[in-house]
Amino acid sequence: MWFPTTEIGGKFNEIAFKTFTDLSVEYARLYKENPKAFIAAFRKFKSVQMACAWIVWAYKSQGIMREVKAYNKDFSQYANKYFDGQTARMFNEICQILYAITAD
Repeated sequence: MWFPTTEIGGKFNEIAFKTFTDLSVEYARLYKENPKAFIAAFRKFKSVQMACAWIVWAYKSQGIMREVKAYNKDFSQYANKYFDGQTARMFNEICQILYAITAD
């Protein structure tokens, strides 16, 4: 039996990109409404951290992160204050994405 893995992989990526892009807009709305609550949820729930990691992946994979970086907003000092290593880097990147979404 033949499985069209390339086609299935392409469909998965298409669905994942749309899902996580939509989720980033929702997270940006929540962050704008109550930044402290969003940060507390990020710190407390691994599921929020994982969703944010997938959002960052989707933005990087689609080249959208270049547009986000054009806003020239850096949250690394803030991220390093509360998190270590890769979590700090990812928190910096998700904050940049949320900022870019809400800046306009």
